[in-house]
Amino acid sequence: MKFKETTIAEHSEILSANRAAACLDVSMSYLYKLTNRGSIAYYKPAGKKIYFLRRDLEEYLLQNRISSAKEISEMAVVVVSTKLKTNKAIEKDGGSK
Repeated sequence: MKFKETTIAEHSEILSANRAAACLDVSMSYLYKLTNRGSIAYYKPAGKKIYFLRRDLEEYLLQNRISSAKEISEMAVVVVSTKLKTNKAIEKDGGSK
């Protein structure tokens, strides 16, 4: 069995623009578009090259989560049961506040 040799750069928390684009599976031009829009955080220590933190890339990738049908159904049950309890409490009070 052959093991792949890894470099320190592959495990670094600080990524160059090239590595960040590869990590996000996007082109360099799209990565620059994301930085220009302010959609993704980056660092520019010397005023020329830009760098990214791995956690910022992961945060970008994990935004706008779409819930599964099961999660939506579970949330609906909670909302409906809460609404029913609230309505019963109002009816019990006679509807006055």
